[in-house]
Amino acid sequence: MKPSSFTRWHCVVDVDQRHSRRSPDRVPSLLQLLRGAGYSGAERTTGDEVQLLVEPGQSLADLLEVLVRAEHWRVGVGFGAVETPVPASVREARGAAFIAAREAIGAAGADPSGISFATPHGVVGAADYPRGVQDDGRERRVSQAHAAAVLLHQVWSRRTREGWDVVDVMNEVETGREAANRLGISPSAVSQRLRAAGYQAGLQGKALLDGLVDEVLQ
Repeated sequence: MKPSSFTRWHCVVDVDQRHSRRSPDRVPSLLQLLRGAGYSGAERTTGDEVQLLVEPGQSLADLLEVLVRAEHWRVGVGFGAVETPVPASVREARGAAFIAAREAIGAAGADPSGISFATPHGVVGAADYPRGVQDDGRERRVSQAHAAAVLLHQVWSRRTREGWDVVDVMNEVETGREAANRLGISPSAVSQRLRAAGYQAGLQGKALLDGLVDEVLQ
């Protein structure tokens, strides 16, 4: 058996329910939602918290979109090494990325977006970050990725139900005319709703965020 080791950086996400003491337990429904979106490794860890390791090929931007749309959740994203081989259950995994995710979720409540990022050197955006850090480029990209996530939160949190509906349909069809037929409205109404929903900004922001994360995890 090969000895365990810490290798390249990974991305770990901690999710914590807001106002859990005076709200129903929303974890089971969130787990069902995440698994339906392809994040089958998500698990309840303790209390009202959920944790998952973002696997290669999975989109952090898509995950954050699901969480922001679901509301009720704070999100901590940690980057760093993970001990390998990675166990089947995220609750058994170890490494700096998991410690960073814990730091990030602790700081998420103070961020207006409810989303915080951290690395082994601390929480992105903290006053002393990245003092003394020998940056190989990843620290800077994590900071940029957090900025992209905050901007995406501004787009997503302002979408109405109609806005989400038209975006969902556009993700399934090729043209605005097809979306109009599906929704039973005019093509011009589809265009208006897409503009109001920040559709293009959302697409570009997600591509930016995932591109930065890919560079961090290389």
